[in-house]
Amino acid sequence: MPFFTQTISFIGHSLGCQVIKTCLKKLHKLGVNDLVENVTMLSGAASPFDKDEKIEELWAKIFSQTVNGVIRNIHTPEDWTLLSFKVQVDRWAIGRQTTFNSRQSFGQNYLNKSLSKLDDTQETDQSPEHIFSLKNYNISELPNMVQGENKGTIGHCDYM
Repeated sequence: MPFFTQTISFIGHSLGCQVIKTCLKKLHKLGVNDLVENVTMLSGAASPFDKDEKIEELWAKIFSQTVNGVIRNIHTPEDWTLLSFKVQVDRWAIGRQTTFNSRQSFGQNYLNKSLSKLDDTQETDQSPEHIFSLKNYNISELPNMVQGENKGTIGHCDYM
């Protein structure tokens, strides 16, 4: 293995999140489970991981067996560019919503934070199978916090 004593972390923006999904699927298929430490997705222009039960179960398995650290989904429902994703593929992009909030039966550790509240509420189910850490960060209030006033709707790259 070329990274015998090292790990890598994936960081992707927009369609880069689809590249991350493809990489994680391939690494999982190859049985590589000690290489990826963290995954961060910014404004992901990719299909949700939990669009139906079968897909959700697959991604819970991939995340738990392939990612050793934290998966972060940085999103905002105010991202107007990702509205076109909804029109094109008839589902919301992960960059506009939280993900994996509806199911706790896989043992995920959730930490949903809103930067405006910095709420550290954590839900945990300690099932032995499919345990992973996924954090959703809603950054809708970030421009207001930084600039001190409402500067309008957040665009796809305006908060980068």
